[in-house]
Amino acid sequence: MASNGNTNGGEFDYFRIQREVTDALQRAKDGKLQPRHIPMSSIRVPSTPLTQAATKLAEVELPPSIFSHCLRSYYFAAIIATDIFPDLGWDPETFYLAALLHDVKCTSRAFRESHLSFELHGGMAARTFLVDVAGAPPHLGDTVMESICRHKDVDAGSYGFSPEGQMLRFGAQLDALGYYAELIHPDSVAEVVKAYPRLGFNKVFADTLVEEAHVKRFCTSVSLLAPNSVLTLIRRNPVMKEFDNWE
Repeated sequence: MASNGNTNGGEFDYFRIQREVTDALQRAKDGKLQPRHIPMSSIRVPSTPLTQAATKLAEVELPPSIFSHCLRSYYFAAIIATDIFPDLGWDPETFYLAALLHDVKCTSRAFRESHLSFELHGGMAARTFLVDVAGAPPHLGDTVMESICRHKDVDAGSYGFSPEGQMLRFGAQLDALGYYAELIHPDSVAEVVKAYPRLGFNKVFADTLVEEAHVKRFCTSVSLLAPNSVLTLIRRNPVMKEFDNWE
């Protein structure tokens, strides 16, 4: 469950999530961690007024390839958490909201609405929608917002992530870049992609981020224009090669 901010600092391990993720990645690197095939059917998708409203918003705002990416991000992360981090303490509703809305401002239309980087614009817009329109508790909106604003952070040693924030990095970065692939069984990846096809996501997403970089001089996507950036990984995600058919 996402924290409401009232946890006593003396009772809370601020570094637990970071430590567990770093340890799991090292164990996988050393061959001491073997992910299990977690059937997609075992992953619960919460159905609440908030999740239904978020799904409708995402379907309206996003092109099909990016909407499908958001759903894959949910399943990938939920599978990783279920198998590798059973004590993570995540809230399915909160995480579903973060996953479905994390790219809500990653569109050509939205790029003209704000000079903010799309993840910051999207985090703010998601919180406004959830709290002011859909009636979500403010602390839930805060968790969703921060998860979205920080989901592009690729430093495994970063601190201060909620369970849902860390999970969004698992799912979104696996689908976009191939990161965290060592924490999920290949059969689970294939099952999720079969259910929610990529629809040329690698090309659509890469081109969309390049567009943002040209529209907004100071957004974080400008880093993709630098030599040897992760743009190549987005276009040629090695984990998704068989599904994207890149050469």
